[in-house]
Amino acid sequence: MKFVIEIVNFIRLNGKTHRQFRNFIEELELEDKLSDVSFYCIVRWLSTSNVLSRIVNIFPDIEIKDYKVEEHKDKLQGLLDNFLPRFHDLRKLKPCFAFLVNPFMIDVVNGCPILEPLVTKSFALKMEVMELQEDLGLKMIHKSQPSTEFWKQVPQIKYPKLKKTGVRLISIFSTTYCCESLYSVMKFVKSKHRAIFTNQHLTYLIRIALTT
Repeated sequence: MKFVIEIVNFIRLNGKTHRQFRNFIEELELEDKLSDVSFYCIVRWLSTSNVLSRIVNIFPDIEIKDYKVEEHKDKLQGLLDNFLPRFHDLRKLKPCFAFLVNPFMIDVVNGCPILEPLVTKSFALKMEVMELQEDLGLKMIHKSQPSTEFWKQVPQIKYPKLKKTGVRLISIFSTTYCCESLYSVMKFVKSKHRAIFTNQHLTYLIRIALTT
């Protein structure tokens, strides 16, 4: 009975779901058409019988038939095959992200984790990393601040290549961030409390919000 009550509540409590269910019943074109499902009332024991009978009567009509499982299986498998090589580059960058989070725990002698595509002169970068690991002031900053704030404090003059590499890693998903920010700003601007804006006004407001 608990499972039946959950089904009924899911259909009836949400207005959109309830409308979709009623439209679905209408599309079935049944001879003995059921107009709706009844709410369960815990006070009246007769309600239990009413709700159960309605649910049981609906089962044969809403049963899924001729469902093409293999078709969806092939599509999902193709999607998985496409995703595996798509994120292959991110797996290569995994040691770079470890370096970004804590550059003081990296063993530079046995190999620098920063990949060649990110830097032009690996030897110069290694020297800067070794010097950074001996900088007590930056160590204290790293312990007290998040990684993103730490890299802002790394001096550009003293560690030019290291600073550039850290900033590039932090902003690697900058386009994704801008896209997400755009929708957040648009949702805020087009709220019910807004004045009357044209599409041109919306463009100006979004540009201001994303470039400041």
